[in-house]
Amino acid sequence: MIARLIFELVILTSGLSIIIYELITTVAEMI
Repeated sequence: MIARLIFELVILTSGLSIIIYELITTVAEMI
């Protein structure tokens, strides 16, 4: 149960970091 929660949390955070990375690169290209 706990392992599953940690696993899902890792997936969420990695997905968020990818989205943030995409946003940063998009903004960097505009500058």
